[in-house]
Amino acid sequence: MKKQKVLSLILAAALCVSTPGSAMAADFTSGPEDSAVQVTTEATTEDVFTDSVDTTEKITENAEVTEFAPEVEDGEEDATRNAEAGSDIESATEISLNTRYTGAISDNNVADFYEIKLNSAGLLSVSGTIKGTSIVWTLYDDMGVEIINEGTYGPDTTGIGSFAPDVNLTKGTYYLSVSRYRYWQSSYEGKSSGTYAFKVGLKSANETIPEEQGGSNDTIDDADDISLNKTYKGQIAYNEDNDYYKFTVPKDEKVKAIWKGNDHNADRYVYYLYDSLGNCMDWAYMSNTTREWTLEAGDYYIRVNGSGYTGNYQFTLQTHSHKWKNEITKATLTQNGTIIQKCACGETGRITTIYRPKTVRLSKTRYKYNGYAQKPTVKVIGSDGKVISPSYYKVTYSRGLTAKGKYTVKITFKGRYSGSVKKYFKIV
Repeated sequence: MKKQKVLSLILAAALCVSTPGSAMAADFTSGPEDSAVQVTTEATTEDVFTDSVDTTEKITENAEVTEFAPEVEDGEEDATRNAEAGSDIESATEISLNTRYTGAISDNNVADFYEIKLNSAGLLSVSGTIKGTSIVWTLYDDMGVEIINEGTYGPDTTGIGSFAPDVNLTKGTYYLSVSRYRYWQSSYEGKSSGTYAFKVGLKSANETIPEEQGGSNDTIDDADDISLNKTYKGQIAYNEDNDYYKFTVPKDEKVKAIWKGNDHNADRYVYYLYDSLGNCMDWAYMSNTTREWTLEAGDYYIRVNGSGYTGNYQFTLQTHSHKWKNEITKATLTQNGTIIQKCACGETGRITTIYRPKTVRLSKTRYKYNGYAQKPTVKVIGSDGKVISPSYYKVTYSRGLTAKGKYTVKITFKGRYSGSVKKYFKIV
């Protein structure tokens, strides 16, 4: 939903500064305290509801208008009850989400006020219908400042009008009023009246860091602390302009910003990068889904600006993802070797030592002749005192292992090792 203000993106981009919005003054119309509404609680939640008109007309005690309420479905319990709507914000009646309310507006009851409490930020939707003419629906924030104001008119053919606005809001308390179309009141006295039904729903923004009423991270001083390599979800609401985040780069690093907007307005959002002193270093539209920065160690800030639009977004500040390749220097009989992890970016990772073969032992060096082939097994110990796996060397023996004589055992190293060594044993 586009905010009721004009925002110059060119100036904001050049100066890296947002344009503050102006608040609209509240306009309240009150009525007698004895106005009443009906409430029907439904077991299921719907995004949009449709009311069927009761063909049996019923005249209210305080208004010369036809009242209607949604019909009860087969097998559904009639949970209608009477509830008194407030005549102004101070006396507003608290209502529940996903519950249908009905009431009437007339000469004797010019406005009904309801209080809505949102436990989380999200998209507030109001699904309403009227029977009559010219009813105004107005949403206020907790300070009584008007957020939206729209009229609903009953078509001539059916006499039924509908109203289905939605608006992204922060967590907090809000007020909804149903009133006469006040701009017609003087010249069309008695014409702006009718009965109404409505239901309020909320689709949560699932913010990673929940904000309070009106936004709680709207300035650089109130920035939320975030971490690198973690995805964050947020929302630009109708009653806030900016979200600020603070992150720390522990060492000189390349940081990639990966953005995703979750609705059609997201391409209009702008995100900014600031240094620790609040100086703008870079900016981009969220439609530019990735941006890479080479940053020195230190603190930085991210600002998300809706550019006059509202909706959900998510982002990740990702450090460079190293693709390691092992650079091997083989161990010899006299020197240790190394395995060094290296990335194409030039970064060096873990370094592992390959300890040289220090000791080569035969299980036996002297055998007594018995007419059968006899040969010893081999064990290699590295310079770290640990056994080197036989998979890293090949053992070959001299021929004629059945006769008396001196024989050679050759150990040839492979893989992470190079070189060869000879050992001897005898059959006597």
